[in-house]
Amino acid sequence: MEKRSSTGDSPLSKKIKPTRSVGRPQLENIDPAKDTLIFQELELDHYIGVPYPGMPGAQSGPVPVIRCFGVTKKGNSVCCHIHGFSPYFYINLPDSFVEADCEPFKNKLNTVVVADIRGNKDNITDAVLAVEIVEGKSLVEYSGEENSKFAKITVALPKFVPAAKRLLENQIIYQPLGAHSFTFFESNVDIEMRFMIDAKIMGCCWLELPAGKWFKRNSLSSQFSITSRCQLEVDVSWENFIAHSPEEENWSDVAQFRIHSFDIECAGRKGVFPEPQIDPIIQIANVVKLHGEEDVVVRNVFTLNTCAPIGHAEVKCFSKETDMLQAWAQFVRKLILIFLQDITSTISIFLTFWIEQNI
Repeated sequence: MEKRSSTGDSPLSKKIKPTRSVGRPQLENIDPAKDTLIFQELELDHYIGVPYPGMPGAQSGPVPVIRCFGVTKKGNSVCCHIHGFSPYFYINLPDSFVEADCEPFKNKLNTVVVADIRGNKDNITDAVLAVEIVEGKSLVEYSGEENSKFAKITVALPKFVPAAKRLLENQIIYQPLGAHSFTFFESNVDIEMRFMIDAKIMGCCWLELPAGKWFKRNSLSSQFSITSRCQLEVDVSWENFIAHSPEEENWSDVAQFRIHSFDIECAGRKGVFPEPQIDPIIQIANVVKLHGEEDVVVRNVFTLNTCAPIGHAEVKCFSKETDMLQAWAQFVRKLILIFLQDITSTISIFLTFWIEQNI
């Protein structure tokens, strides 16, 4: 790989030190049994994992795990695995349905949902976890002042929500209900949104994991090992953390996020969408800042072949496109950051597709 670097001298740009350290602060020793962990969440998703011993929710088979990324006040990155939360939805019920019907109805519904699993390679036996009667009002139609009767149906995996809905629509699952016409409520709510609502999590709020309620992951564990590039990776029950509202006193500040902005240029043909086999990426420009600071931590440009000096930016030149992209990927990994970039989807898709095809 041929790489050449240069630094421009334009007086119009703020002076920076291209060699300034971009690493996060060193993680201090923290004991889950004695120390409370507090971080500001930035991104939240879910994956299908295995039950964590001692956590609520299904105790066998695959289970959904909420994964939350964030940063502490000192700037340390955190990946938090939140266990025990299960998806659910509601259906309307006739007045004849009583508490004694919940268990047999759950068993019947579970039987047909399990039978509907194609292949069932995970040997799932408990697809429907619970059925309970709740009272409330539908927002769709006016029903007076009295509450209506609904069933809250909790399932083991998000994919069982549409499956259970389809089966209830097309089959008579529970004979005492006969051909009752079900109306479904909140069956299209994503598990991430459902979790945030139930846990009272607002976007970018602070999460507090009390001492003695969370567990620290390490590389020695075979089943719950470290899976991210974050400095600290932990596990907690969804019932054992506190989500602080920004309206609360002392919880409206912002962590020292690392913000990485980048722009990608390719040698496209006029009027033709770039293709990775034909149109090379010729330049990737990067700026890294810490939230709350004016100074730029990193300002560099990865370029194919050469270019003129750029004011107070470090220019990294490469003779091959693959070398440039691999070096840029290594640069991104080194930052160990959570991306907050604003990039057009066409360029993003192009870059992703190129990397998948060529690296």
